[in-house]
Amino acid sequence: MSKKLIALPILLAFVAFGCGKANKYADVKEVLTDTVKIQETYISAMQKAANAGDVIAAVKGFGEGMSKLLPKVKELDKKYPELKDKKDIPADLKPLMDQIEANNKKLEEAAKPIMAKYMKDPNVLKAMAEMGKSLGGME
Repeated sequence: MSKKLIALPILLAFVAFGCGKANKYADVKEVLTDTVKIQETYISAMQKAANAGDVIAAVKGFGEGMSKLLPKVKELDKKYPELKDKKDIPADLKPLMDQIEANNKKLEEAAKPIMAKYMKDPNVLKAMAEMGKSLGGME
């Protein structure tokens, strides 16, 4: 699994946190909640993957889900420039950030053995490349 995929949810978390009241950042909370759901769906799909087709479906689902969040993340970055500093995380957002960080570890653990098994499959490689391209705007 590429480090870019692991870093993506972390980037979302870092963009989303900073000073102020969490209610002010309800839209940030929504994006973080969506991120957690997408991560957990991907983790589950990778753990259940029995063949290359399952891996491709998991990769595509993760890529599509995260790429749909891209415009929202860019919008939030402009709307809340003060959130680039993660020093003071609002208390009700902290559990989401913690969950995203925990899921990053689970993402890697779930993907490593599966990807090692199927990385020579040209269709898996193509799905990974397409996902990387669609998420390129997250950098």
